[in-house]
Amino acid sequence: MATIRKDPPLHRVFLDPNQRGKSICVEMVRKLLEIGFNELGLRSIDLRVYGLNTAAIGCYERAGLVREGLLRQAQRVGDQTWDTVIMAILRAEWEEIS
Repeated sequence: MATIRKDPPLHRVFLDPNQRGKSICVEMVRKLLEIGFNELGLRSIDLRVYGLNTAAIGCYERAGLVREGLLRQAQRVGDQTWDTVIMAILRAEWEEIS
């Protein structure tokens, strides 16, 4: 049985490589979470990130998202297959940290 998503996922976050390591990603993600929860009234926000992208995973964790699952070898990239990590945060969790 299919369900209709009412809360959209967060999609790609891009950051100039020269700006990495300055907590800019964390600030951007927290601002997106703030808008999603406080202005749009979402109940949860989730995302998917390649498992090898440890910098992004760390950013999302510092912003408050938690790992909810792993899709093993879910994405084909060239001649390789990469894992995909599913991360999310609930409104109640956001309210505790904001």
